[in-house]
Amino acid sequence: MDRCIYCHKEILTAHTLPTGDKEEQLLCCSGECVQKTKDFLNYFKRMKRWFYMGIFLSLGLVLAGTVVAALGYSQSLMTLCMTGGLVIQGISVFFFPFATSESYLLWGIMKTTKLVKFLGVVFILMGLSLIYILI
Repeated sequence: MDRCIYCHKEILTAHTLPTGDKEEQLLCCSGECVQKTKDFLNYFKRMKRWFYMGIFLSLGLVLAGTVVAALGYSQSLMTLCMTGGLVIQGISVFFFPFATSESYLLWGIMKTTKLVKFLGVVFILMGLSLIYILI
């Protein structure tokens, strides 16, 4: 049985949403889910640049912290870079909760978005707690 791409409920009456590719269409259980899926896809198209910038910035900070540690500079600077990277990654993931297409197919857009936001909060709390512990 097919499942709705948005809410992941079983589909009784199929509503399709074209993805731009002529061969593939997303299946939804209702017109409301079709609209919510369109809104999510439009949000992704508008905000993916900011998501990627946040992820690359956080990776850059972690890399800078690694270089600082390898060169033997200040422990505080290394800690600040690495934990700052975790916090920025958590903020990026929380405000732009995008995941892989496989996870959307496995759990649906709604559940995957909640899970990714939860992981963003975990990253933020990990970063803040490491700052508190290490400095």
